[in-house]
Amino acid sequence: MVEPAPEPVAIDYAARPPVTAAEAPQSSERADATVALNRAPLPRHSLPREAKLLAGSVALLAALLAIPSPDRSGATEDPVLKALSLEEARKLAALAHLDVRFEEMKDLWRSELHRVGEVLDARLKHLEER
Repeated sequence: MVEPAPEPVAIDYAARPPVTAAEAPQSSERADATVALNRAPLPRHSLPREAKLLAGSVALLAALLAIPSPDRSGATEDPVLKALSLEEARKLAALAHLDVRFEEMKDLWRSELHRVGEVLDARLKHLEER
C-alpha cells in the first residue's frame, strides 16, 4: 500500500515567543526539526530476514521436545540387537588373535612375480626364434 506524500509544513512564526540573538539559530533549527520529525511518516516495521530461520528452528525444537525419547519413556534395549552386538564382538575378538604377516606375503608375491617374469621372457625369446 502506497502512503500519500506528507503535506508541506507550515510554521507559524507569529505564534512563537521572540528569541534572543544568541539562541536564535539553535532554537529555530530545533523547532523546525521537531515539527518535521513529528510530521514525517514512520518507516514500516519489518522483521529481520533471519526471523524466518529462527521461527523454523523454534518449531523444530518444539517438535523434538514433544517426541518422547526411549530413555524418558522407560524403554529398555532391544534384546535381539544386544545379542547380535555381543556375537559380533566375539567374532572381532577371535580375529584379534589371528596372526597376519603382510611382509612375508609381500616377499612371497614378489618372488612369484619375478619367476612369472622370467617365464614370460623365456617364452618371448622362444617365439622370436621361430
